[in-house]
Amino acid sequence: MNFQTNLSAIHLPKEITTERLVLKPVSDELRDYVFQGLSDHEVRYNMQLPTLNTKEKQDEWWQKFSAWRSAGKAVQWCVFDKESTDYIGLLTIKEIETAVCRGEIGYSILKKHWRKGYGKEAAARVLQYAFEDINLHTVFAMISPQNEGSQRIVKGMGMMQEAHFRDIHFFENEFYDLLQFYIINPSHLK
Repeated sequence: MNFQTNLSAIHLPKEITTERLVLKPVSDELRDYVFQGLSDHEVRYNMQLPTLNTKEKQDEWWQKFSAWRSAGKAVQWCVFDKESTDYIGLLTIKEIETAVCRGEIGYSILKKHWRKGYGKEAAARVLQYAFEDINLHTVFAMISPQNEGSQRIVKGMGMMQEAHFRDIHFFENEFYDLLQFYIINPSHLK
């Protein structure tokens, strides 16, 4: 069995599609789309992450993820509706550890597209890419206990909760719990 990651699928991600969506690899040309969701307080609050609502915060985030993408530690896609071309959100595989074939899936969907199944559809396609193209062995997700929508997405993809970390995340002067979910590449289980 091959347990090596495909580095070209990380460094040169391809455009991928679903029935309703087009997922385009993040590039400088798509930067403004990325911050539509990341600068929305409600979107970020559900993830217990700071709102990126200033140029300085956005530049810092962009530089960090650009470095991660260049180093093969992250792959990101901007998600668009095939018909309307509306921007839906951002999908990410980050914390990629090629030595152990592991990465974390994350997503940020604009409020006006919540509860339409876009998050689940896009996340399922990115999970498929993580397994079939990158050849990750394990994909995990870190979710706050109160973010029930996000929990439904990962559970719907077959992910199982493996941990409940107490007071592990600090946000807005408070400590919060995080739940960790995981799934193993089905082709590695044979």
